[in-house]
Amino acid sequence: MSPGQGWGYGVGVMRERTEDGVPAGAYGWTGGLGTSWIADPVNDRTVILLTQRAFASPRDFAAHSEVLRAAYR
Repeated sequence: MSPGQGWGYGVGVMRERTEDGVPAGAYGWTGGLGTSWIADPVNDRTVILLTQRAFASPRDFAAHSEVLRAAYR
């Protein structure tokens, strides 16, 4: 689990703004097989990224971070 993140209803819930700009209250899931999604009801935004590359480690998601940063610019 990342700092500032908790769990609820089976998904990750942001308790504070992430380094990528995802605000507190957003929720979603990053799967080990290269997919991730974030639902942000406050900003009426959903971000979905589907890749064909499995993560080699929990920190191996640079492309996902780039997409989230771009979505919140």
